[in-house]
Amino acid sequence: MCKDINILVCSVNFTPETLKHKEEAINRCAMMVLRAAGKYGSVYRTQNNEFVCMSTKPIKECCE
Repeated sequence: MCKDINILVCSVNFTPETLKHKEEAINRCAMMVLRAAGKYGSVYRTQNNEFVCMSTKPIKECCE
């Protein structure tokens, strides 16, 4: 049986002011995406500052 899957791709962008806090910003973004995915999805770091979330529920529902 096939299930619907929802995919969210997010990228952390930096300004000159936030560049010095790059790792902290990436970690905070990862935590937000993990909370959004919850028990319905998985989160993968695909590049240095990009994350992909795959979920069986719409991401909006996971955040509510």
